[in-house]
Amino acid sequence: MLDVQVIVRALVLAVFFILTACDRFESAPPSLNGTFSGTAADGRRIVVTLEQTGQAVAGRGVEGDRSFAVSAVVAWQGPALLTFQDGSVAAGSISLRTDGSGVSIRGLREPLNLERGGEPAAAAGGAFAGRFFGAGPPEATVSLTQSGELIAGTGVLDGRAVAVVGRVIGPNAAEGRLLFNDESHMQVRAALADEGRELRLEGIGGNLVLARR
Repeated sequence: MLDVQVIVRALVLAVFFILTACDRFESAPPSLNGTFSGTAADGRRIVVTLEQTGQAVAGRGVEGDRSFAVSAVVAWQGPALLTFQDGSVAAGSISLRTDGSGVSIRGLREPLNLERGGEPAAAAGGAFAGRFFGAGPPEATVSLTQSGELIAGTGVLDGRAVAVVGRVIGPNAAEGRLLFNDESHMQVRAALADEGRELRLEGIGGNLVLARR
């Protein structure tokens, strides 16, 4: 009788642990969507607002008195690109804590750990903001946000997730970079045409025309 009780208890414990493991496996991982903020060692206030789409993230932020745009190819950690108002571009990375409570960002003046929360960084909008699609080849889909002169976005190029950062350099003209998950970069120039209904990209093996959707 004792042996039966021991076996039953062992089976109950085994089922409990299996169900617990399954529940953890099926639970959605924390998302990078949201606003994260903190203070640098010299007192600079840092705020970044991120929007995640699949395996890519785009956002905008403020580091002290300078604004930046950021985009990354990342589910919860991975390479990132940041661009600033003076046109400079920095390679970095974004890493989300396992509990989703904060992020680590590299690519600013020093590595920073930011906590979830804070006033969202404003997105002023602009001519380049929107979603564009091109049948190619290569087939491409890009979603862009614009805040002032800074552009950030995510997309898919020839089946590969891509992160986009850029800066407006003139009427309906911009320049920027694409980042892939192998950390390779590609420099591109962009122009809006047909009264903003087309986005033309130079540098992707020639010219690529995408239609606004």
